[in-house]
Amino acid sequence: VLDLSTNGSMRTCKESRVLVLGDMQGMVRTYQMSRIFGRKAIVATLPANDFIAGWSNVIQTMEAKAVCSGESLVLSVDTLLWTSPKYAKLVDAVMDFVSRHHLHLIWFPESWHFPDLPQKCSDQSPSSCALQTKNVKANNLAIFGPAVDKYKNRTDLTIIYDTDYRCTQDYCDYWIPQSRTPGYRDSHLTNWLMSRYLEPFYCAILRQAGLL
Repeated sequence: VLDLSTNGSMRTCKESRVLVLGDMQGMVRTYQMSRIFGRKAIVATLPANDFIAGWSNVIQTMEAKAVCSGESLVLSVDTLLWTSPKYAKLVDAVMDFVSRHHLHLIWFPESWHFPDLPQKCSDQSPSSCALQTKNVKANNLAIFGPAVDKYKNRTDLTIIYDTDYRCTQDYCDYWIPQSRTPGYRDSHLTNWLMSRYLEPFYCAILRQAGLL
């Protein structure tokens, strides 16, 4: 099967890929999504501030990769660095890209920053750096809420809320839930242990969406 992208490039779509779009938040998803899907992951990311300034160029880079119908696109950015209108503009462009190429979007519309690095927090549970889950959700909702409301009913979209799995009902902490194992490598990026912990939850969601 051959697929023709908008820029005229062509490739054989024998094996579909997982496309990952974002800043460093997106980068940490790459290995995880490759394991879950058992496919090669194609990444288009930039450091956070560069991505905010140049995300339209990043999407053009993705266009040049001769995208095939039916592939999955992962969107994961550090939402707390964005304003709501700018984030909505990014999502509009991504959804247009998804529609034109007949992709399925896997959207992670949440992120949060702890007040200090893991090694500087107390080792109690909750730690001295723990955030209240209700506050994390409220802060993220203020940024991504309008964009989610606009697109949440699309059939080519699966939304995954990390607070449901990386946090307890009360706290988002450095620990992997129900353990004393650190799950982060800095103030907001997860480590490979948290990544492996999350895989069964993500697999269940993606399987229910018919993507696995």
